[in-house]
Amino acid sequence: MASLDIDNEPRLAVYRLIPTAARNDRRFARDAFHGEIVVRAYSPSDARAVASEAEAACLEEGQAAESPFLDEALYTAIEVPGVGFLRSGKRGVVTGRFVAKPVAG
Repeated sequence: MASLDIDNEPRLAVYRLIPTAARNDRRFARDAFHGEIVVRAYSPSDARAVASEAEAACLEEGQAAESPFLDEALYTAIEVPGVGFLRSGKRGVVTGRFVAKPVAG
């Protein structure tokens, strides 16, 4: 559910997308391991979408076909409390970096 401001309008919140599976988990064989990503979004599901969209924009075509951010078994989205100053700005990635998908071999 989206966070609401005083006027009952959706407001941006800050979410941490944290890997819940170990870096050497076999599921990361099909998806890249990006580590922790921090985003501004309207809800946990929107946070996943923001990270997935940013990943696709940063990587070569085909690299982010199956974004690990959309897999709840690989990443969890947690709202960061007490960071009101970070809410100002646009919906998008606050911090983090994307790495290329592993090459099958």
